[in-house]
Amino acid sequence: MTLAVNIAQSGSNNVTFRNKIINGNMLVSQRYGTSSVTPASGSYPIDRFQNTQSTASSFSYQQVAPPTALTGFVYCQKATVLAARTPAAGDRYDYLQAVEGLNITDLAWGTSSAKAVTASFWVYSSVTGTFAVSISNGGVNRSYVNTYTISSANTWTQVTVTFPGCTDGTWSTDNGTGLILFFDLGCGSNYETTSGAWQNGFYERTSSCVKLVNTVNATFYITGVQLEAGTTASPFEYRQYGTEFSLCQRYYQKCDSFFGAGNTSTNWVGIMTLQQTMRTTPSIGQTGVVYVSDFTAIDTVQSSASASVINAGGGGTALCCYLFNYSGLTAGKFYGGNRAINSNTVTFSAEL
Repeated sequence: MTLAVNIAQSGSNNVTFRNKIINGNMLVSQRYGTSSVTPASGSYPIDRFQNTQSTASSFSYQQVAPPTALTGFVYCQKATVLAARTPAAGDRYDYLQAVEGLNITDLAWGTSSAKAVTASFWVYSSVTGTFAVSISNGGVNRSYVNTYTISSANTWTQVTVTFPGCTDGTWSTDNGTGLILFFDLGCGSNYETTSGAWQNGFYERTSSCVKLVNTVNATFYITGVQLEAGTTASPFEYRQYGTEFSLCQRYYQKCDSFFGAGNTSTNWVGIMTLQQTMRTTPSIGQTGVVYVSDFTAIDTVQSSASASVINAGGGGTALCCYLFNYSGLTAGKFYGGNRAINSNTVTFSAEL
């Protein structure tokens, strides 16, 4: 009984799973590991965090150890400007995480009971000045811009900003996009507004903010990203790695082994088991060439196989999948795939 009373009196900031950001300490990197990548705009250089680059090859990203010691964090996300850009009015250069609507139901945004939220994070930048962090709804027609200052180059700075609850607008509470947290890296003037108020439209910065993308070789590191209900930032919530990894797999995961049968000499149909139930029926792709093997001669890989993108049906924790553009299969014969045979894999994405 005493424990229950203490929990009730402790306030929302002490509740487990208070952080609405997934992978905020940058531990999970399913796609690229610790490799440096120059990702396409809209892709995910690290799990759950997306990048936008209006001009390709403007930034590289990498999961790295903190450049100087930061207690409690073994990884951060590093962004490096590869080519200086002068953003046009409609250009975007940013880093963001979309939060699923089912995870913001407690905020009651869009109603008179809307709760404030506080964002906190650590940044380390070679460029000093005023930067921006913002929130928008899934429809990107309601937004709020906060600014923060990095006064010392190449020094860890902890940032805490509060956003008042939004009492109007449309904020999804289903498995769609509930809200989006943006970190501006140099968006164009179309995304500039005043800070400190909810606005109609999509804004990410003020005109006084620096544009990191202007400076070639500029670097920006971020970790410890947290977004929680309330007006006070609590210490970063450390979840067990297995838990954090599973949360990421709701949106992206890989299939390391699968089985099925040849449908024709060039098509394979089978079952792939998901490790976690995904947010929605995923889109399916692959990394490299995905091989399959004859179960009666497991060491005989169909080396000429070059599976193209895959069609899928089903849901839940298993999917019926269709791989094509193979050669030498036998209709009705069982085949399986395993990363022990070939390091490439089938991927599932249900990102927001």
